[in-house]
Amino acid sequence: MDPPKEKNNRTRMVKFEIGEHNSGPGLNFWPPRRAIRLWVEELALAMYELHDQRVVHCDLKPSNILVTWDGHIAIADFGISLTQNSESYDNEDKPFEQCVFFAYGGTYAYQAPELLIKHARASFTCAVDMWSLGVIIYEMYTGKCLFSPEASGVRNEVWGWDISAIVRHDIDDELARDLVTQLLEVEPDDRLRVTDLGWHPYFSETNWAAVAKRETVQGEGAHRLLM
Repeated sequence: MDPPKEKNNRTRMVKFEIGEHNSGPGLNFWPPRRAIRLWVEELALAMYELHDQRVVHCDLKPSNILVTWDGHIAIADFGISLTQNSESYDNEDKPFEQCVFFAYGGTYAYQAPELLIKHARASFTCAVDMWSLGVIIYEMYTGKCLFSPEASGVRNEVWGWDISAIVRHDIDDELARDLVTQLLEVEPDDRLRVTDLGWHPYFSETNWAAVAKRETVQGEGAHRLLM
């Protein structure tokens, strides 16, 4: 039950398999409630591992999260992802969370606010992935996307809505509400960091070793979560 440690303690949350060849369709359906927690845990582990490898995905969304034949998830489509040494400046000696990148792309409904306000190349950090993660978790719990697919609609919603109130109303799990709210902070510096993700109370009973081995807490075959 120990929370994941940070990199300087030489302990990783997981060696997550990314983009497996035996993966099935994207996560474009409302998952059964008993599958949601496992998949949120696996997504958290994947984000930790990805950022630990100094990679920003930049286009995290349900269609880029594949469901494997045995009911686990794998992240795919790294077409616009960036590494610490790509399209960046003065990042060589910085902690990864402080590295600044430049690009413009992704999917509007899952784009972080710091990308939406730009009309050309945007400057951002790996916190953009955490925003996308929050939108995805909201969608897993509610069965609907929080934001519009058009850029103008998302901009109006991000700065015009009380996002935390919507999350509180729509998600019935108290800890999931708090997790999503912290991930959907408009200011990137206020957003939950990947190194703090595993310490959130939502994961207080998570057996990270079991998740890393792709085992369910109940010891069931993961494919049964989809039944």
